[in-house]
Amino acid sequence: MKIWIKLFFLLLFFVFSALAHKVNIFAYREKGQIIGESYFADGSPCKKCKIELYDSKGTKIAETHTDEFGKFILTTEEKGELKVAVEAGEGHRAEHRLEVLSSTKKFEKSIKTPILEEKKEKKNFSLDEVSILKQTVEETIDNKLQGLKAELLLEVKKELNRIYFKDIIGGIGYIFGVWGLIAILKSRKKIST
Repeated sequence: MKIWIKLFFLLLFFVFSALAHKVNIFAYREKGQIIGESYFADGSPCKKCKIELYDSKGTKIAETHTDEFGKFILTTEEKGELKVAVEAGEGHRAEHRLEVLSSTKKFEKSIKTPILEEKKEKKNFSLDEVSILKQTVEETIDNKLQGLKAELLLEVKKELNRIYFKDIIGGIGYIFGVWGLIAILKSRKKIST
């Protein structure tokens, strides 16, 4: 029985040390940049780790390193699907996919037409011009809020990925509970024989 206990604690040690070094990465687009953060499961930043940016074909298009706080910025004009990967050493790697950006150029061209400038004096706009203006304003607001949404999402993801001491103690409690049930069943079996 002593060997089983030693093996159990040895296994726990390796499992918890592996979980403590799980690396996470999160990134979002903002004004031609990829802004992100990389951190370990315990919430500590992934310092000076290599960050690589790949296009949808798997071609590496940019590379940088995280700072002391695990944050990074990459500059790219690529609008397609992108993949950001972090290499944290010792085989620790994580990836994050960024979706395709929607193009807003057609609305920008429509607004810069002289028709809107002529109509300023009359303050009467056609329904097409109003819908174009409304859609442009909505897209501008969405773009401004995208960074804020991404930062909030990052904080939520960090909290969900973090392993707390209470989680470790709870897991150990479950294991001892199962061992207790096995011991009770074995003792009943010995008594009945």
